[in-house]
Amino acid sequence: METVVIPASAPFEEVLAAVTAARPTHLVGYATVVGRLARAALAGDLDIQPVRVSTNSEPLLDEDRQAIAEAWNAPVHNQWGSTEIGAAATGCGRGAGLHVCEDEVVLERVDANGVPVAPHEPAAHTLATGLANRTFPFIRYDLGDEVAVLPGPCECGSEFVRLADIAGRLDDDFRYPTCTVPASVFRSVLGTNPRIAEYQVRQTATGARILAVGSPDVPSLTRAIARELRRQGLPDPEVEVELVDHLQRGSAAGKLRRFVALKESGRNSGL
Repeated sequence: METVVIPASAPFEEVLAAVTAARPTHLVGYATVVGRLARAALAGDLDIQPVRVSTNSEPLLDEDRQAIAEAWNAPVHNQWGSTEIGAAATGCGRGAGLHVCEDEVVLERVDANGVPVAPHEPAAHTLATGLANRTFPFIRYDLGDEVAVLPGPCECGSEFVRLADIAGRLDDDFRYPTCTVPASVFRSVLGTNPRIAEYQVRQTATGARILAVGSPDVPSLTRAIARELRRQGLPDPEVEVELVDHLQRGSAAGKLRRFVALKESGRNSGL
């Protein structure tokens, strides 16, 4: 079996051409990139038929999962972990959520004081202890992700604890003087728009600046976002929507940061 490695940070046109040439049977990649490839397949711009799809490194959002299912009808194995800990949980492709790799990692969900919380209770922090790295072990390392435990057994038969799909980092929410706006507010509008291939939301002092790849109705989109921000308690929000050819992936690993808080927006305003 041949493995073809394509940089996630490459321009999407190059990624699309490389995937077309490789014709993978098992497609593995960042969730946002695989989601965009699925939308390209639905639009007739990509002709591949993978029998298995694996996503990693970024939250797998509902809109990307749906596009993957519609494009290829293949099992999706979402994976969650970190550079420091390694693989922490993985989807089985059958039941909902992710199975904790309990033979590789110990996860602790705790409150703001470091006290463990019950499975049905929200957690302020998720701490991980890796069991595989004996050279430089990480013990009770704060992963910074929102993690919720799913009740009941999985239809695949695994006894490992299940987590809900990781929705994002705890710092994805935007904090304003009058309210806190969860990232899901933006996802509900941007992620369900079929004319948006990819997006990034940057917090501003009075609202948000949105970079979008695609051909949405900008005035309508601007009004929809402003309306949702008002519902969250932000008075007179100022929303700017800019259409771009591509989004710059900020980290050295090529990951896309969908939500950029105000202090980071100021640091990276040159995009």
